[in-house]
Amino acid sequence: MKNSVLILSILLLPTVSCIYEAQSIESHNTEITEEPGLNWYNQAAGFIQNKQLDSAMRYLELALDTISDNMRLINDIRFYPLLDNPIYRPRIRELLWEHVNQSEANMVRKEESGERITIYGKILDSESFSMLKHVQIELVQADSEGKYFEEKSSWNPRIFAYLSSFDDGTFKVTTIKPGNYFNDEGQEETAHMHYRIKLMKYQEVHSEFIFDDDPQFLLNGNEGNVPVARKLKGRKNAYEVTLMMQRMKGGC
Repeated sequence: MKNSVLILSILLLPTVSCIYEAQSIESHNTEITEEPGLNWYNQAAGFIQNKQLDSAMRYLELALDTISDNMRLINDIRFYPLLDNPIYRPRIRELLWEHVNQSEANMVRKEESGERITIYGKILDSESFSMLKHVQIELVQADSEGKYFEEKSSWNPRIFAYLSSFDDGTFKVTTIKPGNYFNDEGQEETAHMHYRIKLMKYQEVHSEFIFDDDPQFLLNGNEGNVPVARKLKGRKNAYEVTLMMQRMKGGC
C-alpha cells in the first residue's frame, strides 16, 4: 500500500509542477498588464498619509507621467492635503498641464458647494471652422463665492482642469457655476471661467468665457467680446461653448 501511494505521488509531481508554473505565468501576466505608474500613484498617497509631502510630490511626478486619467486626483481624498497646500498646488497644476491625457473631467470635489453644471466645449479653426483635435486645455475658475483661493498668496486657484480635446475637437467638464466678484474698480464681474488653449502651429489663446444666464451678462451684455457659454435647452444645468484658434502665419 505504501509503495502504491509513493508511485502515485511521483506520477502526480509533473502535473502539480505544471499547474504551479501555469499559475505563476498567469500571475506574472496580471502584474505586467497593470496600469504603469499606478504603484507610484499609491505610494504618493501613502507618503501624504505620513505627512511626507516632498516625497509624495516626487512619486506623483513619476505617476502622472504614465497613468491615465490624471485628473482623478482631484476627487481622491488621499490627495486633499497636497491639493489644499498652497506650496504644492502650483506644481501640481504644472504637472497636469504637462501630462494632459483625457478629454473630460470632474473639476470639483463632492463636498464643493455651489450649483453643479456640465460644460460641453468645442474648439474650432477660426477660418475653416474645422474641429481641432488634441488641443491642450487649461480651465480655471472661482468658487461659488467668487474666490479663487483662500490663502494670501499670488495667483493660486484651487478649482481647475487640464484636458486634451477629443478627435472631434470636443471636451467636457463637470463643475460648479462660478460666483461673481468685484474687481479692483469696484465693478461686479460677470461669472466666467478662464481658459488657455494650445496647439502646434496655432496661436496660443489666454482668455475667458462667460455664461449667458448670468445677471451681469443680461444687464451689460458681452462687454469684453469673449466666448459665451450658452445654456442648452432641455438640458438641466448644461452649457455649450465654442472656442476659436487662429493658425499661425506660414503654418501648414
